[in-house]
Formats: sequence, C-alpha cells, structure tokens
Amino acid sequence: MRRVRRPGEPGALAPPDPDEAARLGPSAAAAGYRLACAARVTAPGEVVVEPVNGVGAPLSQTEGPAVALPAPRTSPRRRAPLGLAVDLGTTGLAAYLVDPAGRVLASVGAPNPQVTFGEDVMARLTVALTDPARAASMRTVLAAEVDRLVGVLCRRAGVARRAVGEAVVVGNTAMHHLFFGLPVAQLAWAPYVPAERGERTVPADDVGLRLARGATVTSPPVVAGFVGADHVAMLLAAGAPDVPADRLVAFCDVGTNTEISLVGRGRHLACSAAPGPAFEGAHVEAGMRAAPGAIDAVTWADGRPVVRTVGDAPAVGICGSGLLDAVAVLRAHGVVTEVGALRGDHPLVTPDGVVLAPPTDGSVRPVRLTRRDVGQVQLAKAAIRAGLRLLTEAAGVGEDAIDEIVLAGAFGTYLDPGSARAVGLVPPGPDVRQVGNAAGAGACLLLADPERRAAAARLADEVRYVELTGHPEFADRFTQALRLAPDPRD
Repeated sequence: MRRVRRPGEPGALAPPDPDEAARLGPSAAAAGYRLACAARVTAPGEVVVEPVNGVGAPLSQTEGPAVALPAPRTSPRRRAPLGLAVDLGTTGLAAYLVDPAGRVLASVGAPNPQVTFGEDVMARLTVALTDPARAASMRTVLAAEVDRLVGVLCRRAGVARRAVGEAVVVGNTAMHHLFFGLPVAQLAWAPYVPAERGERTVPADDVGLRLARGATVTSPPVVAGFVGADHVAMLLAAGAPDVPADRLVAFCDVGTNTEISLVGRGRHLACSAAPGPAFEGAHVEAGMRAAPGAIDAVTWADGRPVVRTVGDAPAVGICGSGLLDAVAVLRAHGVVTEVGALRGDHPLVTPDGVVLAPPTDGSVRPVRLTRRDVGQVQLAKAAIRAGLRLLTEAAGVGEDAIDEIVLAGAFGTYLDPGSARAVGLVPPGPDVRQVGNAAGAGACLLLADPERRAAAARLADEVRYVELTGHPEFADRFTQALRLAPDPRD
C-alpha cells in the first residue's frame, strides 16, 4: 500500500470509505493519511507522497558469500572468449560475465520486470494462457532486461558484446519456459508437466540477446513443473553430488518459489514450496527490498527492539532478514505469541502494531510490525517447513536425521540462522550453511566446465519429485508449521 497526505483543508479529498479506513488504521486516519489507490481528489492542490520502499540500490542476488567452485576447464565449444551466466529469479535477475578460466569479471542484479504481470509464476502463467498480447510482452520485457544487463556487464568489464560467445541461463521451470518461448499450459494444471525437461540450446538471437555471431544460449535440464534448472545449478554448485553416503543434507533455494532437495543415504527427493514474496518485502506494511534504509537485523536491549539498517541509513522499511529477526525477537520477549498474535497488554503493542523505528527524515511514518506482517511470516515459513517435513517422511526418516541444511538465494544468504530456528523455519538440530546465489554460481560453473553438464543431467535424472499440491498430508503439516516454535509439532 502507498500512502499520501493532503496538506491544508481535508475537504480536498473525498472521505475514505470503510475499507480504506480499515486498511489505514486509526492512527494513520487520524493523522490525515490516505491510500493513493483509493483516495479521490475533489479539488486542485498538492499531496505529500511517502517514499517508495526500496528506493536506492538494493542488495542484489550477486552479493553475499561466494560459493567455492572446483577448478574449471576451458570450454572447447566457445567461439568468443567470454561467457554469460544468468539466473532468472521470479522476483530478481542476476547476471555474470565469466572468462574462460571461470573468473567472474563483472556481475549485476536487477528486479525481474515481469513482476508487473504477476508477483508469482502462477499469475504469469495465467497471463500467458489468457492474453496472447500480454504474454508476448512478458517475454519481450524479460529478454530486453537481460540484454540490457549484458550491456552493463560489458561496460563494467571494458569488453564488447561480440566477445561473449556463449550463455548459460537458469531459472525455475515457468521462468525457463517463458524465456525460451515454450508452451506453458501444462504447467498451470496438475500434474504440472514441463514441455521439455532436457538440456536446451538455442541461438542467442532467438531469445533476444545480442552477443557474438553464432553465440548460443543453454539451460541445464529442469526436474519438474516447479523445480527447474536453477535448482539443478544450485545443487551442482553447493556440492550435492559430493554429499557423503552416510550424511543427509537438505538443500533449500529460498525465494518466492522455494525448491528443496533432500540428498544422501541413497536418496534424492525434491519438492517445491510456495512461501510467496513476503521474505522479499511484499505484502508487508513497511516491506521493501534490501536497499539503504531497510531494517535488515533486529536485536533486543533495554526492553525494546533495536534495529540495524542497510548502509546504516535512517530506517524507512524492513526487508526479509529484518522481518524474520523482528518476529523471532518479539516472540522471544513475549510481545508476539506462539500463534502469531500481538499481546494487547504489552506496553510496546499499539492498535497499529509494534514500532520498530520512529519516523525519520526519509519517512513520514514509523516502521511498524503489524499482526498481518507476522501472519505473512507464518504463512511463508510454514510452506517451507511443511515441504521439508514431507520430504523427510517420504524418505522414511525424521527431521532429526538431517545433518545439515544448505540455504541459498538472496534471503537465504542474509537471514540469521538463530532466528530461522526460533520461529520454526528450519529444524533446531541440523547445522546451517549459507551459500549465497548458488544458482548463479552453478550457471558460471557450467560455462567454465562443460563436463559439469553431464553431472547436471545426472542430478536432474536421479531426483524423485514429491508433488505438494494435493498431497494428502500437506494441509495438516502446513497447519502445524504455522506455530512460531522451533518444533511446531510439540
């Protein structure tokens, strides 16, 4: 929601209807705030518009800890010396320029422009199936943005586009199909079957990328309707092929769509959970991407929450890692209950929520955590935890059998493992290893070492996919996992 305030006479705006008043809350309404999407101007004048959450350079998926890659070998197939690796995330894009030795010469991240067509893949598939003109536009804007990122990378590295002779592109199955122009109808309904599962290679011109003459674009295989090439690349880079036979490791690529693999002890099972974009700042009152001014960590001192912001800038919103911390800290100190309610008798709780940071010069309102925000965290973490538990049950083991949890993706990079355990996002026992954007790292690895493509194909082939949609136990496991507790079953 975007709020505005009309200085001067209140009669310049039509009175708010009951729905707008409820969404604003009593304090905001009393202070004269209105919702930009609902307020109707009845006279000329000015309005004060709150800053857009996320203004500024956000931390991209190209930042965070690097994944240690094996020593690569030069591709014998590349006609031009450099390669392009791209991770097509549902919400964000990450692109890398790679030399023949596997060194990253430049990297860049950007929002996925397809979010204007829908926040999640199902919304975009609906557009693709119901509106051919918008479907074509959806593919065009993505290709244009990736091509723009190529230009950015080349300028940063001081090279020409004609030096880029090959690209590896990874993404979830929907993003993969939309990028390559494959049919998507079968992804929108059960049993959610990909139109094509194997490795795909096309001329760069066919997908709108201006690279060297004869350049190709390749994607590793996809696994299933909601487990794509990005998960295969992540597994490759994060070490799934090397898990010892006596260990059990859960690999989680956390995002709007979260893919989970359980690997080891003769097993490889995978599923896709749908936590939605809350951990990326959406559907949260003060939610924003991890840009300067975003609260990215919350602790407790002197009886109240203490915040840290990206860039130590004045607080103007809260990003995913800060949101998780806030819920964990407030739960630990009795402000939030196990079922996610704000305790009305606690002195920090107001009718509008809990104030995490007071208004600053960059914001016309405090940064608050509301009951609805807590609920968004519960829904997101329950989807992930339920998926993980169903994988262990399919493997015939308990969650306590997991030796390690590997967290990948932008949110997985920056979250506090202690907070993740406290609210029940991950089980309390296993070690947690954070590996950054391992999907992008895997794409770089596939560029530098073509022999790894056979390993990627083996990974995709060995997976036993567990479909959560319609799973008879999913609703029960999801409901249990809504509790804000390290083990929601207790």
